[in-house]
Amino acid sequence: MEEAGIKKLVIFVDELDRCNPATILDTLEAMRLFLFSGNVSFVIGADERHVTYAIRSKFDDIEGINMDIGKEYQEKLIQYPIRIPCMNKDETEFYIMCLLSENELNETEFDGLLKFLQAKRKQNPLEFSITMEILKEYDERIATKLNDSLVLSKQLSGILTQGLNGNPRQCKRFLNTLDMRQKMANYKNVTLKSNVLAKIMEVEYFQTSLFRKMVNLLGDNMLKTELEGFETDQEDKINALDPWKNELWVKKWMKRSQCCQRKS
Repeated sequence: MEEAGIKKLVIFVDELDRCNPATILDTLEAMRLFLFSGNVSFVIGADERHVTYAIRSKFDDIEGINMDIGKEYQEKLIQYPIRIPCMNKDETEFYIMCLLSENELNETEFDGLLKFLQAKRKQNPLEFSITMEILKEYDERIATKLNDSLVLSKQLSGILTQGLNGNPRQCKRFLNTLDMRQKMANYKNVTLKSNVLAKIMEVEYFQTSLFRKMVNLLGDNMLKTELEGFETDQEDKINALDPWKNELWVKKWMKRSQCCQRKS
């Protein structure tokens, strides 16, 4: 450092948690050597849980002492921890809407809309929600073009926030899967409505056993009757799906599916 004439050095280490446990420990130990110099700092981007696991796999807990070795090690190494919170419903909705808009608009249109929405959001960051009125305020034509995307973002935001813990990477993966399936259907000259496909994917993601049962019922033409039983509260029609009729998540999903079908 002295020979190079560097007064201060900041090193960024991202996605450390994606390494295997041995590499994580080797990297942390290497950092410790540089930290003693006093003019070197590290910024680490990582899932704390994976780092803790790596530390515990190397060091055994001290017998007779109530001590979390993974936590203690990180507290000595990391001086300023910054924990990024999960997205709430409004933030997830904003994120989904931006991803869908980017896919629908050209680069110039999207950049302009994004700057406008960010400026609007700064006025009330804790309660901001995109509405058709806000989109029309920016551009009537673009608002009309993004109507379906806005409906879909509001449809998905609640259930993805809850089911995926507001994780943006997993939300994007959900949308990528949705887009891929639509393209596969278009290749076969089949048009799938985004909101309907999204509802089906919701139960596939978060109620796997129910989804498999519903798929099995398609062959016997029983699914329609069973779903009508949920939507109209006629329990006598619910037989094959009886194990799920009292689950709150399923009831809410069925009611949302009913609304989705009406809009479609």
